[in-house]
Amino acid sequence: MSKKRGQVRSAGAVNQEPRSRSTDWAGLSDISAVESLAHILGGITALAEALRGIAEQKTEQARIAAKAQTEIERVHAMREVLLQHLDRSFEERRVNFDALFSRLDSAIEKGNLDMAASTLDAVVKLAQSSPFKDLADVANARKALQDQGRTWEF
Repeated sequence: MSKKRGQVRSAGAVNQEPRSRSTDWAGLSDISAVESLAHILGGITALAEALRGIAEQKTEQARIAAKAQTEIERVHAMREVLLQHLDRSFEERRVNFDALFSRLDSAIEKGNLDMAASTLDAVVKLAQSSPFKDLADVANARKALQDQGRTWEF
């Protein structure tokens, strides 16, 4: 007796035809080629969606990084304006204090008590004033200029 490929002969066994079975990569049997293809296409579709999601996230990250850089540059510009303002303000305050103390010295030398008292009042007022008060005025002006609903008449 000759053996055909796929047939098994044993005592009392009947010749069996090999069954046509397909086995997918997950080990499931009896899945048709169409179903296997559908699973593969579903996996490819899921991968494509994941890649699109990754690309969208990278785009969003780039947008956020650009916005952060813009804000950092804005803060640096504001810092420069603040430092320049403080330099000018404190220089102006120094000059004002020098002038007031010179006037006080002159009033004391002349014995002019009224002038000395008014000069000391001016020194106290200048010392109590804050150079940051002017910055609040600048900030309010800037806010008003940025208000789109505000009408300006010249």
